[in-house]
Amino acid sequence: MDVLVIGYPGGAVANEATVTRGIVSAIGPHEYYDYGKVIQTDAAINPGNSGGPVFSLDGKLIGIATFKEFIHADGRQAEALGFAIPASTVLSQLPALRSGTFEVPPTVTPTPTSSVATGSSGELRHAPGDGRVKLDWADVSFADFLVEATFINPYSGAEHPWSHGFILRSDELDDEVRLVISSDGQWATHIGIGDHLQAGTVQLDVSTGGRNHIRLLGIAQRGWLFVNGSFIAQLDLADNVRSGDIGVATGMYEGTEREGAVTRYEGFIWESINRRYGPSNGDIEDAGEFIGTHKSFVSTRDIVVEATFTQPSTPNLKWDCGFIIRATDSQLDVVGIDNSGEWFHQTLDREDGTYTPLASDGVELAATNHLLFIAVADKGWIFLNGRFITSLDLGHNINAGSAAAFAGFYSGNTGTVSFRDFTVWAP
Repeated sequence: MDVLVIGYPGGAVANEATVTRGIVSAIGPHEYYDYGKVIQTDAAINPGNSGGPVFSLDGKLIGIATFKEFIHADGRQAEALGFAIPASTVLSQLPALRSGTFEVPPTVTPTPTSSVATGSSGELRHAPGDGRVKLDWADVSFADFLVEATFINPYSGAEHPWSHGFILRSDELDDEVRLVISSDGQWATHIGIGDHLQAGTVQLDVSTGGRNHIRLLGIAQRGWLFVNGSFIAQLDLADNVRSGDIGVATGMYEGTEREGAVTRYEGFIWESINRRYGPSNGDIEDAGEFIGTHKSFVSTRDIVVEATFTQPSTPNLKWDCGFIIRATDSQLDVVGIDNSGEWFHQTLDREDGTYTPLASDGVELAATNHLLFIAVADKGWIFLNGRFITSLDLGHNINAGSAAAFAGFYSGNTGTVSFRDFTVWAP
């Protein structure tokens, strides 16, 4: 969600208010604020901003700028960590503030299930003709998400149509995002009940009791759809980037319910995805016998990591670059590209100290290359310059570990690789 912050940082310019812009990075408790949740934003907040409003781009007040964190609890320098008190908190205290009888509200105990579900299941009972989508809500509110579930067909698509899927970013307005799979072998995204934003065919099990797994990842304006373990499409979510609830649904199209039928779902999982590092720019220099790295200090299993790499300008100089993920004391995985025009995936077993090549293939490189990698559980997907390249098997390493950008993985690949917008998104 994009936001604007208005205030007078450092006295501002000619004593006039200034505006900064950023995104909502997270919503949750903070160790320096004892009275509930705060809104984290990367919009510039400095002395003089505090007390100023934080607006969404449609003019809705969402918070009051309050403080900025310069140093992490572990002593490391912090960047772009500004915080605001939610507007709902301020509004709840206005009567007391006006009367001069303000009292500190009781500390709210965080509810872990507001940010992640471990896999719920349930039934969605059909009621043809009532004009309503059948839903089970997650009762959460965030804009960036990882959501998945397995849907079990109530009957064969040859007998009667059905439609299952998710409602996302729902805040009681009419423009929530809808993702639907249907018994005619189609997938589609919608805003509310409107026309298709994007659509296409997909391989589905449409038999009675057939099971179809949907996984959807959304970050700001971008989304990625996976069905039955396969990457299907990159999604444009720009029409709604607000925070909102997530629901698992059936009967999403008219005429796709049957009297007495029940659509079951299993493994309904949702997670809030946050920008945990970046965007960062810099150079990775040759580190001799070691791999050159730029560390993110983020430890995670599931990840979206991206950067734009510029290879050395010296002709005929060998180079490689990419990402290290899930790095622990026992193992790590490396995904990258090199000057020979290949992508590669290798894993390291630290016990024997050897890397094992797992997969590689040719790829078309440009002078500057944007590399994006998504890892969820035992699967991974590589995207290069906006195009899907391949999926990877990560079943050998499903532990949380640190992430970094690298250069000079192969011996003899030297020189400096530049990177920009190195960013890590993770739960």
